[in-house]
Amino acid sequence: AGLKALFTGNLARLSATSRAFLEKRALAKQLEARNHELSESLAKLAALQDELVRAQHLASLGTMVAGVAHEINNPLSYVIQSMHTALERAKDAPREVAARIARPLQRALEGAERIGTIVSDLRGGAQGGVQGDAVADADTEAALAIRMVEAHAQAAGVTLEQGGDAAGQAAIPKTQLGQLLVNLVRNAVDASQTGSTVRVETGRDA
Repeated sequence: AGLKALFTGNLARLSATSRAFLEKRALAKQLEARNHELSESLAKLAALQDELVRAQHLASLGTMVAGVAHEINNPLSYVIQSMHTALERAKDAPREVAARIARPLQRALEGAERIGTIVSDLRGGAQGGVQGDAVADADTEAALAIRMVEAHAQAAGVTLEQGGDAAGQAAIPKTQLGQLLVNLVRNAVDASQTGSTVRVETGRDA
């Protein structure tokens, strides 16, 4: 009888210990799940905070860029209008004089208009908008890039040429394509020896 009572008591204690262990294990799993949920919530909160900070920075940047763009565009518009006027008046000048002044005026006008486009795109990008036209004419941008680098090439004694087949439209904002081409042509000129030729060719993939 005494042995049976001892066995029964040990069994009861073992059962209680097992229940306590299982309860603690279940509690630990619940706690782990809650900690995981809390970690996810904290991560989402941190991401949201970062987005808010970026949004505030963009808003401040957009305001600043808009102000700078306004300050640039006012005199730039005057410069562009003056160049147009000068080009029109050059038509009335003697042919030799017109030929000498029209070309540099046209180059300067293209550069000024490029500045206006870049400023507009910068303002749109800072405000979360689309930067300029989504499609660019690759051949036109290549020709413009050559004209933009022409003076630099002449100073370096390098000749610029354009060739190849018509490339047509490219799915990229024209200011981005234009800046890319200007950088490529300028780098090619800088890497070339005096008396050499840099040829820019456009075309379509087969």
